[in-house]
Amino acid sequence: MLFVNGKTIAQEVESDFLNRAFLHADGFFTTFILENGRIAAFERHIARLKESAGVLDIEFPQELEVQKLSAFIKKNVPDYSQKTYRCRVMVWRQKGFVYSVQMERKAQFAVSVNDVLLSRLHKVHLVPVSIPRIPSVCVPSNVKWIAGNNAILAQQQAIENGGSLALQSNINGFISETPIACVGWFERGEFFTPSDKCDCLPGTTLADFTEYLTERNIPVHYVEQKVEALNTPEWLVINASWGVKKLQQFDSKKVNYTKETLNLIQAFNKWRMAQAYVV
Repeated sequence: MLFVNGKTIAQEVESDFLNRAFLHADGFFTTFILENGRIAAFERHIARLKESAGVLDIEFPQELEVQKLSAFIKKNVPDYSQKTYRCRVMVWRQKGFVYSVQMERKAQFAVSVNDVLLSRLHKVHLVPVSIPRIPSVCVPSNVKWIAGNNAILAQQQAIENGGSLALQSNINGFISETPIACVGWFERGEFFTPSDKCDCLPGTTLADFTEYLTERNIPVHYVEQKVEALNTPEWLVINASWGVKKLQQFDSKKVNYTKETLNLIQAFNKWRMAQAYVV
């Protein structure tokens, strides 16, 4: 299902996407899971959209406020309270010319709702790649930018190297994130994740997870770290589709987890959905 400016689009035809979002990446997006009528970190997702709108100087559509978007989903998505959907919200500048300063602030938006399987990466094999994340000097890390060329190239390289998910660094070689998820790792019972100096996008689920750990007196560190300096950590990938997920393999090695870490992952994922926004 695709809704553009609140109206149903029966078919994803080319004309619907010849906009500044896809021609010039003059827009932003967020993706979340609608699971049995609940959306984890829904308020965080909308807050990130608003922050992105401010950075790119685009008006934030009032239809995407939490309560209004919730009502829209409730009205238009069948069986929303009994099924799992992947939802993506995109916002882009209504008009403008290529490669010129844009003064137009009016926005258009789309809501894409897909009934998809979430087991596409059931077994995560994380592989470091040479394709860096686009540095924050181009687009601030707090913006979920629509352009994804680097992400696509990184993922292609990971698959060519026998993996299923790419681990990207920033241009200085510090661990950043994957094309579709934040990363973190446990060492000696403490949690580490890249700092914003590593051009790391502050994901909504990562924010929930770090708060969850802090409330339970588990140390959280935001670091600039290179892969080769780590000593067989317990890697985690973190995004809105999976919550927190363990790896089967990092590069050429199997990743081993303590019972405490596995229990923590399971407990957080249950807590996350128990605390989720009810549509």
